[in-house]
Amino acid sequence: MLALKQLIKKVFVFYNYFCFVLVFLLLFPFIFILSRKKTWYAHLNKIRKFWAFLGCLLSGIFMEGEWESDLDLEAKSSRSFIFCSNHMSYLDTLVMSQIARGPFFYMGKKSLERNPILRIFFKTVDIAFERESKTDSYRAFKLAGQYLMEGRSLVIFPEGSISSHPPKLRSFKSGAFKLAIEKGIPIIPVSILNSWDTFYGNGQNGAKPGIIHYFVHNPIYPENFSIGGEEDLKKKVFSIIQHKLNEYSESLPSHDHWSPEPSGLMN
Repeated sequence: MLALKQLIKKVFVFYNYFCFVLVFLLLFPFIFILSRKKTWYAHLNKIRKFWAFLGCLLSGIFMEGEWESDLDLEAKSSRSFIFCSNHMSYLDTLVMSQIARGPFFYMGKKSLERNPILRIFFKTVDIAFERESKTDSYRAFKLAGQYLMEGRSLVIFPEGSISSHPPKLRSFKSGAFKLAIEKGIPIIPVSILNSWDTFYGNGQNGAKPGIIHYFVHNPIYPENFSIGGEEDLKKKVFSIIQHKLNEYSESLPSHDHWSPEPSGLMN
């Protein structure tokens, strides 16, 4: 019985990938057209949201979230945000694509430009860069600052890769918090509570349909932090997300901690 259960979970991984590739191919004509002009990028993000929603729907994966405050009014005023989330599954990008308000972009490693599906986004709305290159990292974060000032929101996973021991977070990198203070952009902490239990890592241990729960915390405004105070801001966001994960985890039975491969999406 246990072997059969594991086989079903393995098969579901392939089914999950099939659903998202199928939806991408169906939407590709629209994605391609909207990627031709910068003025159409906002619509490209709407297509990305729909892709995430429909792919999850076909896979039997649903999302249920709670918001501490309503951001729609601020988002409509072209206010940009930095959405800062924990990272415990490849599904996290799909969750964040649903959560992000207004035009948004991700940052990720340069190799994502060679990904047959993601490359069109990293050649247009998103930013790819070499992690090991200080020059390229500087260029990327300077460009991210420009995007933020134009009214686009940044979606970021400050752990830099998928946590190997959920719900325990990896240490955060400082880039997003430095950007928030320098550009005066509010940070919105997001706790994705159980995506790892549905589809952990890249799915090498199997996956299953289910409901992904998340919690969107109140914005943290950088006016309360001085230039150079990114460490304090980072600790505050880390504490908020980790506390919510602990709170959720303590309400559940214990579970196995699988060992994932790193994700390309990062800060």
